Amino acid sequence: EHTNLSEVQEGDDVNLEFDIIGKYVAKLAGRTLPF
Repeated sequence: EHTNLSEVQEGDDVNLEFDIIGKYVAKLAGRTLPF
């Protein structure tokens, strides 16, 4: 399944999901990376 990101508008659920995933990844990276 492909997503047409050109039709996504600011504030859509997709942006919220990316924000949550980004925060989760940043948190994990902060724990495992030495900087």
